[in-house]
Amino acid sequence: MSQEILVEQLQALEKKLHKLVIKCNTYQKENERLVEENIQLQETVKKQKEELDTFHNQENFSSIVASIATGTEDTVELKKKLDEYIDEVDKCIALLGK
Repeated sequence: MSQEILVEQLQALEKKLHKLVIKCNTYQKENERLVEENIQLQETVKKQKEELDTFHNQENFSSIVASIATGTEDTVELKKKLDEYIDEVDKCIALLGK
């Protein structure tokens, strides 16, 4: 092979390599963006699950309180006890959040 052919092949190879480097950089940036987006979406899902759990807990407590007959001494004591349980659950949720 002549030296000119080798130089042309080397130049063609350099051009292809340059294109590959550009593509690689583009894909790396896209990957970083997608990883960040994935992290944000996971955080959103986690927050929504926590909100849903809180809603279900509140719904359960509300149904218990609604089912209690009002005006009796037992009711007052039961409501106090429920308030204590709610406070305790809130403390547990706060600790789990840390």
